[in-house]
Amino acid sequence: MGLLQMDFFYRNKPWYAGQFVRKITAIKEFPKSSLRFITTSLNKLKPILLEVLVRNVESKFLNEKIQLPIKNGEIDFGFMASFVAELENERILILENYLTEAAKRFTVILNR
Repeated sequence: MGLLQMDFFYRNKPWYAGQFVRKITAIKEFPKSSLRFITTSLNKLKPILLEVLVRNVESKFLNEKIQLPIKNGEIDFGFMASFVAELENERILILENYLTEAAKRFTVILNR
């Protein structure tokens, strides 16, 4: 994971984006299916990190906490993956409905 302009992001392959990128390494390995959930959770720290000077971002970040779902005393990566998948499916359905309606309107316009 990385931090650039107080935005957290994940890249699967190594990259270089300049001197202002901070690399964040997880203490515990986690499945790729939970990346969107974790990245979104970390991005909730943006307002807090924007309040401090750049030189203090690292110490501020290291002292912050995010809350992740827990099941049986362990991080619930399964919940994260299913929650994100559910949200994606809802958004895809909305998009499909929009595109279907747009195609109908477009067809009507072409037939005029």
